[in-house]
Amino acid sequence: MAFLKVLLGFLCLGFALGIPDPLTNPEYRVDCEPEGVADASKCFERGCVYDEIYDAPGTPWCFFPVDYGYSLVGTPNTNDKGIAFNLVRNSAPSLFGNDWQSITLEVEYQTNERLRVKISDGKPRWEVPITIENPPEATSDPLYEVRHTVGSTFAFQVVRKSTGTVIFDSSLGGLTLSDQFLQISTLFSMDAVFGFGENEQPSLRHDMNWKTWAFWGRDQPPDGAANMYGTQPYYTALEPNGDAHGVLILNSNAQEVTMTPAPGMVYRTIGGILDLYFFLGPNPEAVAGQFSAAVGRSFIPPYWALGFQICRYGYENTDAIRAVVDRTAAAEIPHDVQYGDIDIMDRALDFTISPTNFPDLPDYVKEIKSRGLKFATILDPCISTGEPEGTYPAYDEGNRLDVWMKRPDGTPSVGFVWPEDPTYFVDYSSPNAKIYWEQQIVEFRNLLEWDALWIDMNEPANFVNGDVNGCSENSINFPPYKPRTYGYTLDDKTVCPDHVQYAGLHYDAHNLYGWYQSEPTITAVQQATGKRGFALSRSTFIGSGKWVAHWLGDNFSNWPNLKKSIIGMLQFNLFAIPMVGPDICGFIGDTEEQLCLRWHQIGAFYPFSRNHNGLGYIEQDPAVWGEPVISSTKEALMIRYTILPYFYTQFYNHVMYGNTVARPLFHEFPTDTNSWNIDEQFLIGPAFMVSPVLYQDTTVIEAYFPDARWYSYYDGTEITARGQTISLSAPLTFINLHIRGGYVIPTQEPAVNTERSRLNPMGMIVALDDNEAATGLLFYDDGDSIDPVNNGNYFLASIQVSSSQLEFIVENNTYEEMASLTMGQIRIMGVKATPSTVQVNGANIDFTVLQSGDQKSVDNPSIRRNFYHQSRSGRATGKKLQGSAPPQGIPDPLTNPEYRVDCQPEGVADATICLERGCVYDEIYDAPGTPWCFFPVDYGYRLTGTPNVNDKGIVFNLVRNSVPSLFGNEWQSITLEVQYQTDDRLRVKISDGQPRWEVPIAIDNPSEVPANPLYEVSHTAGSTFSFQVVRKSTGTVIFDSSLGGLTLSDQFLQISTLLSMDAIFGFGENEQPSLRHDMNWKTWALWARDQAPSGAANMYGTQPYYTGLEPNGDAHGVLILNSNAQEVTMTPAPGMVYRTIGGILDLYFFLGPNPEAVAGQFSAAVGRSFIPPYWALGFQICRWGYENTSAIRAVVDRTAAAEIPHDVQYGDIDIMDRALDFTISPINFPDLPDYVKEIKSRGLKFATILDPGISTGEPEGTYPAYDEGNRLDVWMKRPDGTPSTGFVWPEDPTYFVDYSSPNAKLYWEQQIVEFRNLLEWDAIWIDMNEPANFVNGDVNGCSENTINFPPYKPRTFGSALDDKTVCPDHVQYAGLHYDAHSLYGWYQSEPTITAVQQATGKRGFALSRSTFIGSGKWVAHWLGDNFSDWPNLKKSIIGMLQFNLFAIPMVGADICGFIFDTEEQLCLRWHQLGAFYPFSRNHNGLGYIEQDPAIWGEPVISSTKEALMIRYTILPYIYTQFYNHLMYGNTVARPLFHEFPTDTNAWNIDEQFLLGPAFMVSPVLYKDTTVIDAYFPDARWYNYYDGTEIAARGQTMSLSAPLTYINLHIRGGHVIPTQEPAVNTEKSRQNPMGMIVALDDNEAATGLLFYDDGDSIGPVNNGNYFLASIQVSSSQLEFVVENNAYEEMAALTMGQIRIIGIKATPSSVQVNGASIDFTVLESGEVTFNAGVPANQPFTVSWM
Repeated sequence: MAFLKVLLGFLCLGFALGIPDPLTNPEYRVDCEPEGVADASKCFERGCVYDEIYDAPGTPWCFFPVDYGYSLVGTPNTNDKGIAFNLVRNSAPSLFGNDWQSITLEVEYQTNERLRVKISDGKPRWEVPITIENPPEATSDPLYEVRHTVGSTFAFQVVRKSTGTVIFDSSLGGLTLSDQFLQISTLFSMDAVFGFGENEQPSLRHDMNWKTWAFWGRDQPPDGAANMYGTQPYYTALEPNGDAHGVLILNSNAQEVTMTPAPGMVYRTIGGILDLYFFLGPNPEAVAGQFSAAVGRSFIPPYWALGFQICRYGYENTDAIRAVVDRTAAAEIPHDVQYGDIDIMDRALDFTISPTNFPDLPDYVKEIKSRGLKFATILDPCISTGEPEGTYPAYDEGNRLDVWMKRPDGTPSVGFVWPEDPTYFVDYSSPNAKIYWEQQIVEFRNLLEWDALWIDMNEPANFVNGDVNGCSENSINFPPYKPRTYGYTLDDKTVCPDHVQYAGLHYDAHNLYGWYQSEPTITAVQQATGKRGFALSRSTFIGSGKWVAHWLGDNFSNWPNLKKSIIGMLQFNLFAIPMVGPDICGFIGDTEEQLCLRWHQIGAFYPFSRNHNGLGYIEQDPAVWGEPVISSTKEALMIRYTILPYFYTQFYNHVMYGNTVARPLFHEFPTDTNSWNIDEQFLIGPAFMVSPVLYQDTTVIEAYFPDARWYSYYDGTEITARGQTISLSAPLTFINLHIRGGYVIPTQEPAVNTERSRLNPMGMIVALDDNEAATGLLFYDDGDSIDPVNNGNYFLASIQVSSSQLEFIVENNTYEEMASLTMGQIRIMGVKATPSTVQVNGANIDFTVLQSGDQKSVDNPSIRRNFYHQSRSGRATGKKLQGSAPPQGIPDPLTNPEYRVDCQPEGVADATICLERGCVYDEIYDAPGTPWCFFPVDYGYRLTGTPNVNDKGIVFNLVRNSVPSLFGNEWQSITLEVQYQTDDRLRVKISDGQPRWEVPIAIDNPSEVPANPLYEVSHTAGSTFSFQVVRKSTGTVIFDSSLGGLTLSDQFLQISTLLSMDAIFGFGENEQPSLRHDMNWKTWALWARDQAPSGAANMYGTQPYYTGLEPNGDAHGVLILNSNAQEVTMTPAPGMVYRTIGGILDLYFFLGPNPEAVAGQFSAAVGRSFIPPYWALGFQICRWGYENTSAIRAVVDRTAAAEIPHDVQYGDIDIMDRALDFTISPINFPDLPDYVKEIKSRGLKFATILDPGISTGEPEGTYPAYDEGNRLDVWMKRPDGTPSTGFVWPEDPTYFVDYSSPNAKLYWEQQIVEFRNLLEWDAIWIDMNEPANFVNGDVNGCSENTINFPPYKPRTFGSALDDKTVCPDHVQYAGLHYDAHSLYGWYQSEPTITAVQQATGKRGFALSRSTFIGSGKWVAHWLGDNFSDWPNLKKSIIGMLQFNLFAIPMVGADICGFIFDTEEQLCLRWHQLGAFYPFSRNHNGLGYIEQDPAIWGEPVISSTKEALMIRYTILPYIYTQFYNHLMYGNTVARPLFHEFPTDTNAWNIDEQFLLGPAFMVSPVLYKDTTVIDAYFPDARWYNYYDGTEIAARGQTMSLSAPLTYINLHIRGGHVIPTQEPAVNTEKSRQNPMGMIVALDDNEAATGLLFYDDGDSIGPVNNGNYFLASIQVSSSQLEFVVENNAYEEMAALTMGQIRIIGIKATPSSVQVNGASIDFTVLESGEVTFNAGVPANQPFTVSWM
């Protein structure tokens, strides 16, 4: 291996080293009296040299001698990873006392590009709490080497190996280390230094003439050398040949840096240690990537956050905000985000709204959000102490949780900020404070539906210096040396340095205050909104960009601040905080029109683009000015919105590679020394150059064009200058914009906000280079989901242009909505020879050639993005590390990458780690998802001994092959047990015989030997064991573990299978984009989570079960009975890889052979669902946000007035007293119990909600749910035995009921029964039962152990398993929460329905959000907190069908959506579809518009009413399907392929579905659609409405779908029992029965009718039901009574019978031999009234 070497070539420091004598060469001096004017006496006392001869400004007169510093002691300690030097201080006087006499200088070779030098004395000292990992591997080819002196005074150099350039040389001298003064200096080989901040620097490139910059976070507008809001001790530098490097000095104390003309630099700080990191690039963007990888890369902002934003400090009321929004809209100026500043608060109190000036703001925010805007508001870290106890939760809760910064005596630090009373300062370094802050933010959003938060004053600012009591006289508050910070003392405008934070002294942590605040802020934003959100911080530190954006503070409304805004923006991009920009037009002072116009032009291209001004100054939003500001701003912003896809992609590049977003020209042209000084132009990404006007009354600018082809953005004109500065015209309303050749800029047609622009066609600008080539990238996603890259739900395409051809190559295509966008205008610039034709996908299209040579294609909306998909070509080079040969018949995964099993599933493949795991590495194949690191074919286990075979199965003893470990604790010996359970069910159990967690679901293994099993099991006999499950009748292999990678260990279990087909359905709960799985490396994680649908996110339940279709249409199912965190990856082999992190592998196979038989076998094993109460099949209405009983009454009354069927009304959490379970609000709902009795008397039922989190804050004896829980000890526990504590809806902390405990089941049942004495509900809805937690883990956090932080975490949302739930190491009665977490809702379900039935004496109904295998025995399920949008409408069908596969048939989505305001057409179409969900409920979220059907008026009312009347008509049929499920396991809602499994066209249908076998629903799922394409499998099909037969069979045909119509069809060969509908089931059940008879090709049909009282418990077991079969053949119908024990059936008559499909029109119809009147419709349908008792057999015949 190649190791770094330390060269010992220096003989001594100083002159012998070639360092000029600082006495005669003053540029080499290091100031020995940095605190002020030099004094000769003091200088000599310090042992320094004094000389006044040289008096150039800044030149020190007192300077260090060359032998000042430290000397090497002993031999350096060298190893592969670095070197350590032991040094002692040379004999010299002290500067500031407490010098460190002995120190260690540690050099760490961290990576090839990163080096660390740490200087300390080994004592406990403050170190910045940012961990930059030092990988354990030795560096293989480092870019650097380190040299050191061996003379009397130690110095070290960092040298670039490739060039010999010295990039850091401490021989400049003056090394000083003491408790409160640390100094290091360096000589540079160049003077092109950039960075350090935050200050108002006059140029991007540092002035090296003795300029000093201090860093100490301060509430400070830009003012020369003043230290401002944040601290960024990092710089980058260019070397003479254009190579670049970066240096981070990781220290958070008050500090300063002086640039010297040597060139050199002197760094001083007053605490901590010296901790330097070097980043070797070698180019500027590589440096940016290495630095950001170390300290943390920024986020991809929400797409809307890249839109234009408006704010001012001084809005007087909501009307003032409204005026800005309205005039901006009227001017058609793009506008995405509107702010409210501190004005909106009640007396400047955080988390409040002014009741005087802004009482209507919450409603107005909802209004603008419905128009596509977002709202942002402000929070300060200071909490007022002056409010009466109990009236201001932010203060009361802060006291309770003890979250304040403290004085040394332990009392809170007290200052003044904005509130009128003294304030405390939140100590965000405290875990309690993080919980507190997140809680306050989440609760604040219940008051105001903001989308983003802006955290201000977080240096922290203080309007008094230090504290209201002053600061103590000590060396912490008044250190012996104060860097050149503004103010006489460190406490100026902030808190006393000796005050105490959880992390340590404020002296050390002051500069981290905003950094500590940032993470809990964005965490809470995401928790409160469920979206990616956005947080904006004034104070920053290294790494803040991981969480927040930054604006450049309270700038001035003047031309110099306009110019300097570019410098600040570029610096913060160097600091890895790319989402940055200043206040457009300035914050302080009245702006003026020309300045504001020019500022809007440049501001349109800041990454963060916001107009913001201060209190008392003139309004300055662009629309207030009139022309020409409006048109100029609008044009600039329309360009911004046009290139937003390019902007957005730059943030993706930052997240992935660390690239800057806004960058200096030298970042792209580092060898061009002319570009080093350019700071009045900048680039967005590598290719979009902005050259603004920055000086008053200027209409011509000088712009520099580096050596490349450059084109005018506007017309494609090529710029003739290359490596030159030229004059450009810049009229008042024009900004110069240019595109660099060799690049493609993705675009999108702009609009007035991003919600609208995102609906518009995409496009691109192709700018060709000298070779007429170009490249580009497009990243696009939903723009608002959390962590878009990790969740995988995004679109990524690369664009390659060469040889007169453009290829649009799709790299990732999981963002479904991308398919709805078109590729419109394409501009190609720089085509040297005018083309004669342009082709898209081989077809000629029209195009235009501009005079400039800018080639444009016309917008072609018929070309949809998914048509652009091209297969990726392999890389030309790559690493191949051979493994062993594959088993016979399995293609070699090295050359057939679809057969690979990922050996590094936790992240990006790393060759070193891969080889350490004994796996194979090959990166030639780079199709998205293809593993580069994969298991060799001999990885796994081998058979030992002879299998133990008997009539009921076979047992294999296996031992692990000799291979390295993946995650440790591998099982060396295992048993694979095959159990032949029944003819159609097989079990394969893999364990090591040790006591391990197993799911507590017992699936009986009958003692009988299967007589005729449908399966056989084979196995390999070679060196690596695998097994195959084979269908005997066809030989089809349905499971084949020879795909490899079998791994079994304590916390990582993996099994893979080759599949004989790629038609896989199931696994959940996730928001899957199609019912049939995409096999292209898609991974789905399963771990119950409070998670709205969001791409690949793991959601509420865990269902590790799938069904597969085989090539001939046979079907099977596979259950993997495991409840730990798990994931499954679908592979294109086709294959599947399953991973879990606990328990055992326990597989059950169900052999069908048809899909409905599989459903029956699976449900028989895990438990079949119940027959719901008849009324539960009626329409249900709920909302979160009913303010009082009157609000519920209004919904019920208007629904009744509209005659819309309505059976169940809900009360959500609003009805509780302060969100306490088992209570009724005495303020808002005191009359609810009486009202519930009233609606029940009218035939309605009432349902309400319970959560599993029980508040702990009520006084003892006042809250039985808490008191009784304590008495019975029913809580989940921490490892120490105290209750797990979190926050859910109550205002106080909550305990979590442990439903796995027998005591808890008794407790829960008792509470529910007693609750019904308070409120006569009929059904209970259990929510938040994943369990959800508003803090991660516990209020005390989670312990650092392998249970909470396992060695492998499946791809679940959140950084850890405890995200939004309970710590995995907490303890339940059943075992660790780590094992039982996903069973939490399952454990809760049985006692819930038991208690419902006990309390009501009826069948009752329970609805659960979280489910597991077998939950359907007890509960129904709704699909969670869906979104009010068209994609969620479509996906609701997929979820509904999946849960029917999971044996939870009583399922449906929230009709019209739960999250966000719905819109009329969507809600109308959703009610049409929702009328045919098994569980049909309209439910929406807090703060959104009402959406029950009657609220809309026409046409929603009539359309909903018609659809629901059809539902109520066929309720006997739907009810009978639940009987069929209970008896036979049939699905209720089912995919078409369940009835037509041999029809491969049906396998892909997930926009239609069947109820039972015969009733097909084909809804409208897309906006503005009035014609749909519907598939009709090969059968006779009839229009439900008029009996018309459909001509298509096995075909797709277009169907008319007017707005108020849903297509419904009945399948021939089936009978649909019916009943005349009414406004609720109590009334409809009194009406005549009927039936629809749909004849097949043989004019035959069959049907079944199950009917009972609809509400008694166990209707089948108690035998009190009616059952009739219906047989139709040979022109005769027989109604055969099978069971007639439901007496009330005698009161019903058989009314209308419709017979559809009679081929010859009958001349007579007879019922029980008597002729009756009948009608023949135009369609041929025969209709008549049977007029016979519904409970007696009868016959109908026709001839």
